Amino acid sequence: MEREQKLLHFKYFFVGRNDIYAIRQPRGDYRFRRQPLTDELLIGHMQGRHLLGSYPLQLNGTTRWVAADFDNKNGNAFEHAQVLVDTLRKFDIEPLCNTSQSGKGVHVRLIFSGSRRDVAMGHDVQASVARRFMLAMVEYSEIPKLSDGGAFDRVFPTQDVLLDERSVGNQIAMPLNKFAADDRGGTVLLDREFNKIPLGEATWEKLELYDLINTGTIFDAVQSIGRYSSVYGNADEHGRVIYDTDAGNETIYVKNTERRKKNSSYALADFAFVLENCNFMKGVRRGGLPYAIWVDLASILAVFDDVGGRQKFHDISSLDSGTSDRGKNRYSAADTDAKYSNILTNYRSPVTCEHIAGDGWVCPHLGGDGICKKFRLSDGRGPRTPATVHFFRGDRDRAQVVG
Repeated sequence: MEREQKLLHFKYFFVGRNDIYAIRQPRGDYRFRRQPLTDELLIGHMQGRHLLGSYPLQLNGTTRWVAADFDNKNGNAFEHAQVLVDTLRKFDIEPLCNTSQSGKGVHVRLIFSGSRRDVAMGHDVQASVARRFMLAMVEYSEIPKLSDGGAFDRVFPTQDVLLDERSVGNQIAMPLNKFAADDRGGTVLLDREFNKIPLGEATWEKLELYDLINTGTIFDAVQSIGRYSSVYGNADEHGRVIYDTDAGNETIYVKNTERRKKNSSYALADFAFVLENCNFMKGVRRGGLPYAIWVDLASILAVFDDVGGRQKFHDISSLDSGTSDRGKNRYSAADTDAKYSNILTNYRSPVTCEHIAGDGWVCPHLGGDGICKKFRLSDGRGPRTPATVHFFRGDRDRAQVVG
């Protein structure tokens, strides 16, 4: 993976505010710095020249990620962190875990979905909801607190909101620090079996394949354990952040789920039409796809699950165009199936052409208004979604293929 891509991943997964940071002092305490968190500082952290701390809580009360901190004071950090992970997996939520800077504690993280290319756009979850959800899962798992002989210490962010623009909240040490990793096995990622992953390409591969958490999945989990009121409180207040597209209260979420189910089945003829006419679908069939484009492809093919979407995703994922950095099989069958299943469960609609362009694949037919110029309706409108999905269910008969 190229250096720029590594930095983008690191910022999205582990950096909070980018205008402040903390730096560890020789005595072990951290000193707050109110100045920009530059790429050079992050690189220095990863190379082990210094150890940085991040402040996840944004000024507007949102966060991109939440982390449960398990301390090893009572000798059971890994054991109790595993209990929480097992609980989250029951609800199809896969956390990202790393060792603390000492190498003895564990941070169990949830990274919420957004745009990895534009990390500034990733702050889409109300911190109060993220915190309450993690705390609800810890309580549901019956994990005792540190003061009661357990390992659970606290959740980061540690506050719901900041009091004013000068407030910063609490910081948590950033992972992937070479000195801590080499010296004591600290700040490294953990695999599914809780084995430490040595710093290197395996670390970046895990980040690349990590399924960002869709907030709809969190909603389902909260409903399942009967904690809706304690997590969401005022549905309207928190819903505007959690579901920025659909207002987010329970009624609209249900309607959205029904819509997803209603539109999940298309005819084989529709699928063939998409494969033969959409430039994006033609282009990806060469294989060797970058990760972001691979996920975009899954979003589209999940629409055609009933007529072969999953198999087509497997077929394309196994191809190599000569640009892959993983050899012939860029994405394993297991990774492919897991990614498709996640998209199928959580997607609302196929990604737009503009979204794909932001991920690095620009269609020559994409207009400046974000509408496909190749397909038009008789009134001049056209789809913003690849593969002319908007023309199905009635509009396709009026569509004109113009190029």
